[in-house]
Amino acid sequence: MTAINYGEGMKTISLETLRSSFYDEKIRETEVSDLAHDMQNELVRYFKARMKLEPRPLDVEGFESIYDPSLPTIVVDPDHTFSGSELLGLASREDDTRANIIYLPTASGSASIQRNPTSNEAYLEVSSGAVVLPSGQVAYGEFPYPIAADIFETADLALIEQCEKYGVASFHSSKSMRHFNDKALLESLSSNAYTYTPRRIDRDTFLDQEKTDNLVVKPSKHSQGRGVLLTDNDADVEHTKNFYRFLEDNNYEPVVEERARSWEITNPATGERLDWNVRAILSYGDLVDMYVRADKWGGPVNMSVSAGAISMKDFPYYFKDPNDAWKIMQVLHDSAQAVAEENPASLIGVDLTVDENMQACLFEINNGNTGGLQTIAKLEDTYDGKLDMTRKVLRKFMDHTPPKQPLGDWEGCESIPLEPSFDTISRKAYIGKLRDKLARLDINEIPDNDEERFGAVLALVAIRSEYYWQLFDRSVHKESGERLRNQYPLELRRHLSQVYMGSFHASSHKELLPYLSNYGELFRDDSETLGFQAKIAAERFDLKAYYKVYEQFEERFEDQAPSLNGFTIPEFEDRFKSLTKKLNDETKEKFHLLLRNVITAYCEYGYDTADKLINRALEQSGINNPLSRLTNSLQFCMAYGDERYDDAMRHFYTCEDDFENRWDFYDHIIDDLIPRGPSEFEECSLDGLLFATKINMMANGAVSTLADTMDYLRTDDVDGETRAAVVRIIAELTPLEHTNEEYQQFVNVLEKIAASRNVLTVNHSPLPNLMGKSDYAKYTLLIERTFAGDRDNALQLIELLEDVGEISGGLDYLQDVYFSP
Repeated sequence: MTAINYGEGMKTISLETLRSSFYDEKIRETEVSDLAHDMQNELVRYFKARMKLEPRPLDVEGFESIYDPSLPTIVVDPDHTFSGSELLGLASREDDTRANIIYLPTASGSASIQRNPTSNEAYLEVSSGAVVLPSGQVAYGEFPYPIAADIFETADLALIEQCEKYGVASFHSSKSMRHFNDKALLESLSSNAYTYTPRRIDRDTFLDQEKTDNLVVKPSKHSQGRGVLLTDNDADVEHTKNFYRFLEDNNYEPVVEERARSWEITNPATGERLDWNVRAILSYGDLVDMYVRADKWGGPVNMSVSAGAISMKDFPYYFKDPNDAWKIMQVLHDSAQAVAEENPASLIGVDLTVDENMQACLFEINNGNTGGLQTIAKLEDTYDGKLDMTRKVLRKFMDHTPPKQPLGDWEGCESIPLEPSFDTISRKAYIGKLRDKLARLDINEIPDNDEERFGAVLALVAIRSEYYWQLFDRSVHKESGERLRNQYPLELRRHLSQVYMGSFHASSHKELLPYLSNYGELFRDDSETLGFQAKIAAERFDLKAYYKVYEQFEERFEDQAPSLNGFTIPEFEDRFKSLTKKLNDETKEKFHLLLRNVITAYCEYGYDTADKLINRALEQSGINNPLSRLTNSLQFCMAYGDERYDDAMRHFYTCEDDFENRWDFYDHIIDDLIPRGPSEFEECSLDGLLFATKINMMANGAVSTLADTMDYLRTDDVDGETRAAVVRIIAELTPLEHTNEEYQQFVNVLEKIAASRNVLTVNHSPLPNLMGKSDYAKYTLLIERTFAGDRDNALQLIELLEDVGEISGGLDYLQDVYFSP
């Protein structure tokens, strides 16, 4: 590893050093205190009317009122078990569910395995933690004496394996955890009469198919709704297969299933069709409760992505026919209960839907961190309702808790500290009190196994971005970033905004562009990927690319779309810092406000609206002052993005002369930046071409600009949208008075000319009666006859218009170009 200068006296540390740091007394106290505050905040969110308490340090004198050694003692790791576990503390105070619920921050060294070396018996001993009191208050701290736990609830696989090694009871077995987490084994988990699992398609069959309609392609590990592609009718075959190959190439072990198209439900407020599935909570062979997750049709439905939760009591309102609702809810209940009986684990969450044939389809089983108890509690209206489902779970836990055994003689027992996975340690280090140590962890010390590697690499990158160090400027940053990107690209996408964008600078974006080119299209419906693409486009001031990203984001994540501009505005502002650094605060804020409004207008209404907004700002700010230079710069960059950015900045920054009007300013300051003529137009985007047409019309005259522009529009490279937009600009900006009817006639003539690729047939028909015709109408006839090759009538019209000052300067140019001898 390349040596890195962390500062005087700072050196890299080993993994063991970082692990041992968690057993420091101050760290333990902090972990337990933070846990108590988090639990109290969650409880207040559930029961606002009853809980206005703050967590308090544990009263050692009154410990007996908290802990009853005659009751079962259940130790819960809330960081690694089902969300909503803090509700168990409240549920444990009922007569039929009385138990000691101890919440334990497992990475703090608060628990250890005590083993009798003679008999090999072992139990889990807990020295500190938190507990929910009957009032809802959380008490926390060091216990007056260690507590022997009867059973341990966690989803940290490393901890489960340690408990199994020494015979300590836990609710989950490592075997069942691995079994449930392997999506390839789904079919073996359900074979009842009420439920089917999606038909799997093997790799070779899938890649040989000519159609990929109505399929699900997903990784068999590390999913959580990420890296899932759902196809509909008329799916893009190549895109679907490329998505599969990406997962395969990155060792995500992809599976392909036939998609179960859920029974149609609609949003009651909008009538929009929704896709949906149900998360059912199962415990020891019984259905505990369930709720619906719904999202826009077409993408994966997952709460960790963008789906919303619907309670079962509200679910019927989403059906057109109420009878269908009750039938489907019965199908869901029967299916979930049957799956529970086949898989009598301590606590699992299954994902079900009902298809268009009213058949229940099981497509995923999750153990441990099901996310369901917390969500269901939030959906319930009453205090008792929120606890009812929790009591069911706790009752089942108690029924399966091993009976208390006398500890016997434990003199001289061996104390074995719990060793959480490094994923746990690294994450807690990042959010906790060990950032300085984590920042100095030697990346070569990180283990190679999946469970530990990801957490360490993520934390390494996160720590460095927290200090705003450029990710690719130092070897260790690049090494850790590359490791995450190459080994865990799905996780990279998930954490891109929080991790990478903290250190995002112009010097580093080129390093990340290959990621976009390789993966951006694959994950075009993913919020993190779209957000990252938006950052890149904003940093380059490529509004055309940003607009496309914004449209995709708005279509998939409508409720979040307005925040995308706020998320990326700092990158837009950063592009103008060379011009804003000498401004006073008031002027700078005026410009930043204009910039925000322009970006919003561009995304919501298009280029023309944003350009009009800038024009109004220029009229108000005047000519040749710092704000007008910034505004002109914004107008230019909006049209050309990053292509001519440096040139534009230099021109506007050095502008010091006085000008009577805007067009005089353009003529002198950015004359060489504005494209003119067909060959220069070819390199322009539509926005750039519209801007160039406007400036050329105003600065160089309507006639010469029209001639050059129409020659370009008649080439094969120009699409219909571009022709129509430029034609409208020419007609609108021709400086002659006209009616709406005359304007439309001019547009029709220009569109006819622009659409013609070949030399037009010479038109020698007589001119219509010109008596009473406006100059605009005569000019329309002149352009029509000029491009029709009618030399004599065109020259006659030029003679009639040569005294019209607004266009007279360009008539000689028109005659020389098209009718010179």
